[in-house]
Amino acid sequence: MTNSKLDKPIIGGLLLAAGASSRLGQSKQLVEFDHQPLLRRTLKTLLHSHLNHTMTVLGARAQEHFVVIEHMAADTCINEDWEKGMGHSLKFGMLRLLQAQPALDGVLIAVCDQPFLTTAHIDGLLDQFAHSRHSIVASEYKGIQGVPAIFPQAHFGELMSIGDEAGARKVMAAHADQVILRHLEKGEVDLDTPEDLKHFRQKD
Repeated sequence: MTNSKLDKPIIGGLLLAAGASSRLGQSKQLVEFDHQPLLRRTLKTLLHSHLNHTMTVLGARAQEHFVVIEHMAADTCINEDWEKGMGHSLKFGMLRLLQAQPALDGVLIAVCDQPFLTTAHIDGLLDQFAHSRHSIVASEYKGIQGVPAIFPQAHFGELMSIGDEAGARKVMAAHADQVILRHLEKGEVDLDTPEDLKHFRQKD
């Protein structure tokens, strides 16, 4: 934990990539963008930022997905119970991240299917958090408040106790008056369905 407002907060990154992409019909982690799988690209984006430590949570097709990031300088954990839901993977990843880095002031939660996420946006969230400390700093796109988002240490307990099928937005909604937003250009672009992917590739 930091002892002074002048100290730079210690922020860990948690990349949730355990889902099976059932609606898409193929692994969104392996969809190519910028000549690389989305999973690798997103992890690279986090690693190039000023995050202090990064943990990736894999689940479905874990070994296949691990191959594309195994040589990268980040920790990886595999949630064998990923089918229980994103909330379960979030809690699983939080536990592993805090075991690896116990003195975190905050955690940034990200997902791997926001192809237009940039390191500059991550660093903008980190800079905002360094000034606000006790606020949740979240991304905003098309009127949506979502991830990537940084949660201060005071909310770790809530993140660790959400329902298995819930997400970090539940904690965000419970503290709406504490949320600071930063716009993420094209943050609304995700790849949940074949139609999403077709539209994405037509614009790519």
